Amino acid sequence: MKIRSLRAFALAALLVVSSDALTLHRLFRDHMIVQRDHPVIVSGAAQPGASLEVSLQRAGTMFREQVSADSTGLWKVSLGPVTLGAPWELHVRADGEELKVSDMVAGDVWLLSGQSNMEWKIRDGVTGPDSEAHAEKYPGIRYFAVEKRCSNVAERDLTSGEWQVCSPETVGGFSAVGYYFARRVSAETGIPIGLIECNWGGSSIEAWMSPDLLAGLPHSQGTVIPEVDRGEITLFEAGNLSESRAGKLVELIENSFEGLKVGAAALDFDDSGWAASPFPKVADLPREILWLRRTFDWSGSGPAKLDLGFPHERVVVYVNGKEVARFQNQPVQVALDAGVLHKGRNVIALRLANPWWFPYIDGVTEHFGISGAESGSFVSLAGDWRLSTSLEPKLPVLWGMQQVNSALFNGMLSPLTDFGIKGVLWYQGETNADSPVQYATLFPAMIQDWRIRFKQGYFPFYFVQLANFGEPRETVEDRSLGHIRQAQAAALTLPRTGMALAIDVGEAYDIHPKNKVAVGERLARHALRNEYGKKLTAGSPEMREVMISGAQVRVAFTTESGLKTTDGAAPRCFSLAGSDGVYHLAEARIDGNTIVLSSKEVPEPKTVRYAWAGNPTVNLADGEGLPVVPFRTDSLPAPY
Repeated sequence: MKIRSLRAFALAALLVVSSDALTLHRLFRDHMIVQRDHPVIVSGAAQPGASLEVSLQRAGTMFREQVSADSTGLWKVSLGPVTLGAPWELHVRADGEELKVSDMVAGDVWLLSGQSNMEWKIRDGVTGPDSEAHAEKYPGIRYFAVEKRCSNVAERDLTSGEWQVCSPETVGGFSAVGYYFARRVSAETGIPIGLIECNWGGSSIEAWMSPDLLAGLPHSQGTVIPEVDRGEITLFEAGNLSESRAGKLVELIENSFEGLKVGAAALDFDDSGWAASPFPKVADLPREILWLRRTFDWSGSGPAKLDLGFPHERVVVYVNGKEVARFQNQPVQVALDAGVLHKGRNVIALRLANPWWFPYIDGVTEHFGISGAESGSFVSLAGDWRLSTSLEPKLPVLWGMQQVNSALFNGMLSPLTDFGIKGVLWYQGETNADSPVQYATLFPAMIQDWRIRFKQGYFPFYFVQLANFGEPRETVEDRSLGHIRQAQAAALTLPRTGMALAIDVGEAYDIHPKNKVAVGERLARHALRNEYGKKLTAGSPEMREVMISGAQVRVAFTTESGLKTTDGAAPRCFSLAGSDGVYHLAEARIDGNTIVLSSKEVPEPKTVRYAWAGNPTVNLADGEGLPVVPFRTDSLPAPY
């Protein structure tokens, strides 16, 4: 009998047999982890009508079934369930051929899904307590990365991927959040942990939802590709085309400076024909290479400091025709030497571009300007700038393939639904931040739909509430990530869900915070308590009750270990509003498991908000250091 190694085996994408190939689903590869105490559903392809024998064996234990391929060559069989331990071997025999999978381990399999913060690799850089990988201690952690693939139809299989045994050589390619979750769980339980990475940076929740589910829910239209709708190209071909265009786009952004050739940065350049555009501005800019100009009068002397907030994503700064700085995903704060600014009229020019999204400038209006380093004088640059979109070549059209509705459900998730899992870890929401009302409906619906598709009951679904990001502040910022965080928390009404906070470990100017240790371990807390019976605190404290007595407000929290501040100062980021709905910063103090609030500006408080900003400077946590969940008690509509 001829035995073939699966490492070298090429699998047809849809498992449709076009030759005498005997195949196995791509997940069945050496070193895999299968879900313990759960049937192992094995599938593949063979000659139509072929008879197969499939067996799973380990140290005197064997499960064996006979099965016949159907008229298209597809076959599927259920074996087990298997008990904790290793090594198991899988054998598939048909017509003189045999496929073998070795070093199979029975343990717990967790599916990792979402967008770039779940995708973020250890090799991309991580920080946090004990961030060293220690990978050599955890060979029981195994990792499988699902290929990025869009599809119009629900796929049955994957076309690539191998299981990786955790080691110093392999761990760099693991999801950082997933690894730190697995490391904590494995260390405390001794159970082998399988991680299946199924995510795509920048993906929308709609892309992960089935077409049937989306059809009955309010949702974003997502990326629309006319050529695909007209049947001229497939979704897969559109992805390849978009990827090839991306290289050209980045080249233009890095190398095309046509605006300099016509003097767009010079003081005497005539920009009277350019459009007026107010800044700071976080929306409604075209996705092109933009040139911006602002003239101003300066009466100071000596060095100065320029603060233009946080442009996304790449910006070159010119003052009076001279380049003074280049930034990428960093705040524009430039020290200007004496002599760079002239007495009287000056000009600042910016070349702004974002390869992957619409460019914008985010900033605190009162800081947006130039200040004298010695004199303390300040000139505000907030207000109308002159804007041109026509100086540089037009950027090639890219399609956000990961935002095509149902495309990732079909291409990446659907092939996994026969595979046994312990539960799901989810980190997504940035892409849907501007549609919190819809997200509050879509997210719980997606969880329920996934549970139905996997046919494994109410498996645990643990997720990350979005990290702090943007200009740090204490006060209420109504148009902020507060609303999408609230929408995420709506899923906690479902059974066996849990939310890990990242509100205290984010970075002001990086949507990808590096402290993945805290995030992974906070997810692990939920699993350890709820799935493995460990006695520890899992979720962060939540607002339980608000009591108003005259000018004083008392907020009670659900906490098992009391409240504290991480820096010893008074609690920050609480705001009160009266009947006018205008929020003012509140004074706060801890009293047991409650917070007592008051504000001179609000003598008759009606509502409370806590940490309601993109990057609230929070310091309130429970006795174990878990941050308090942001909340609001008003029902004002989100400004989206």
